[in-house]
Amino acid sequence: MDKALYEQLKNIAVSEVNNLMVESRPTNEGVLGQDWWHQKFYQRQTEKYENNGFTEKNFRVENDIKREIPYARDLFYPTNGRFSLSGHPIAYFSDWLTGTCEKLPFFREKLELSSADLEQYMKANFDPDLDGNKLCGYPRVYCLNYNVKILDASGPSVPLFRLLTDLKIVTDVFYSEMVLSRDKYVYSVTQAIASFANENGFHGILYRSVRIPRDWYYVGGDNLVLFADKIGSLPIIDKATKRLFKG
Repeated sequence: MDKALYEQLKNIAVSEVNNLMVESRPTNEGVLGQDWWHQKFYQRQTEKYENNGFTEKNFRVENDIKREIPYARDLFYPTNGRFSLSGHPIAYFSDWLTGTCEKLPFFREKLELSSADLEQYMKANFDPDLDGNKLCGYPRVYCLNYNVKILDASGPSVPLFRLLTDLKIVTDVFYSEMVLSRDKYVYSVTQAIASFANENGFHGILYRSVRIPRDWYYVGGDNLVLFADKIGSLPIIDKATKRLFKG
């Protein structure tokens, strides 16, 4: 984590942080109305059909190797990603197509991914699994607790970056050159923002995917990171099908 930036963020006046919480309400209202997808891709089984026909896989969590069952996978675990908290379990969500760009290797690693590429994929005219791994998306879909507080970091003019620019903590190119950078060296900067948000009562951050094409002109394209699995004693997320019972 960028300690210099973190210390500057810690010194922001309480009144400014409270204003930021108030100005985040429109974002909170927006994210509450959406279904949030936890997207992952697994190999399909050709002969056996345990796990709904998907193959379990191993992945590393810090110093441990975990065996992941697709339909019963954990959502929250420690990472060293863009908005991670050191050693603290977090979870990432998105809309379906953004999650595909984030998780499907061909799209994730293609620096010049275009809207035309995605349009061909959605029309089933293009198979991005060029290695024949029989990868298939296994999303789990959720809605958010109505008391959630999300910090909006999804654009250069959101209240967060206006405040940081006004306080001369960052410059006006901070968003384009740091937050939207695909280079992992910026993670120390974005992780400082995550720590600031978490310590000031936000349950997560909304941010623009760096994997979605820059020329993407349809809806979607945002990611959501959550810092906790509960608000008080209640789950912070629930299966999207239960939205019908929440009035």
